[in-house]
Amino acid sequence: YQPVVNLTYLLERHFFGLNASVFHATNLLLHLLNCLLVFYLVFLWDRNVFVALIAALLFGLHPLRVESVAWISERKDVLYSFFFLWALADYCRYIKDNSSRYYYSALFLFLLSLGSKAMAVTLPLVLFAVDYLYNRKFDKKLILEKVPFFALAFIFGLIAVFVQGKTL
Repeated sequence: YQPVVNLTYLLERHFFGLNASVFHATNLLLHLLNCLLVFYLVFLWDRNVFVALIAALLFGLHPLRVESVAWISERKDVLYSFFFLWALADYCRYIKDNSSRYYYSALFLFLLSLGSKAMAVTLPLVLFAVDYLYNRKFDKKLILEKVPFFALAFIFGLIAVFVQGKTL
C-alpha cells in the first residue's frame, strides 16, 4: 500500500509519458534533498558543519541509498526517507520553537511517509530518541504529543499487514 508513490508515478507519466530519464531524475532529486535533510538534522543536533557534511556525504554515497536512486521501482525508499527526515526536522523545530505549526507539519509529513512505505512506522520511537537528545522531561505531555503519531503508525501497520497478507 503505497498511494503516495503511485501518485508520483501517475503524475510523471501524465506530464512526461514513459520517459525513463524523468523517473530517474526524480529519484536523484529526492536523494539529493534527503542528503540536505541529513546535513540539516546532524547540524541541528551537533552544531558542527564538518560533522554534518561528513554524515550527509556518507548517507549520500552509501550503496544502500544509491541503489534506491538507480532503480525506478525503488521510489518508495527515497520518497519515504524524504518525508521521514523532513518530519523529523520539523519535530526538532517544534521542540526548539514550541510552535504547533511544526508539530502538525511533522504529523502530516509522517502521514505522507507512511503512504510511501510502511517502514515509516518507526518514526514515533525515533521521536522519543530526539526527546532524549534534547533532554526533554519524560512526562505526560511528552507522551500525549506522541499519541497521534503512534495512532497513525498503528493504522498503517495494520494496513500493511492486511495488504501484504492478501498477496501471499
